[in-house]
Amino acid sequence: MATYTIKQINTDRFLLMGKKGGIINSFTNHADAKKFVMEQLDTNDFTIQWLDYVEKEEPPVNKNLRAEALETAHRLVTKDRNVTHGEPYPNMKVFAKLVSTYINSSQGVSLDLTVVDAAVIMCLFKLHRIAVNPAHLDNCDDLIGYAAILNEAAQIEQGE
Repeated sequence: MATYTIKQINTDRFLLMGKKGGIINSFTNHADAKKFVMEQLDTNDFTIQWLDYVEKEEPPVNKNLRAEALETAHRLVTKDRNVTHGEPYPNMKVFAKLVSTYINSSQGVSLDLTVVDAAVIMCLFKLHRIAVNPAHLDNCDDLIGYAAILNEAAQIEQGE
């Protein structure tokens, strides 16, 4: 006699598993699973063990962490970094020209990056840093800041 297990994995999905735990097929209801065993596996000599679905509780979301990240980035973009480096749009404009000039001279192409391009490059740079070291949260703060600068640059360049 074969033993099959039908495990409900969510409110509308059932898995039919063999005796070693391998998944044979999935179904939207248990009757279809039983029918599949009889017709497709060509046996009436089987037992079915039911594993009931237990809905997992989602861990609570700490919305304060998101608010703190936004507040930190706000402070950095509007105060700390502004005091140290000046307004971001003119600085990113210079950065865009520098990168354009470097690429044009080293690659022999004609490229004219915008401030939006420069902000996207910095966002990509910060995403890379986050991928390499996700525990260094300063990169996340910087990414949020560069995204805000990107937003500002896009609005300015749309108005030009």
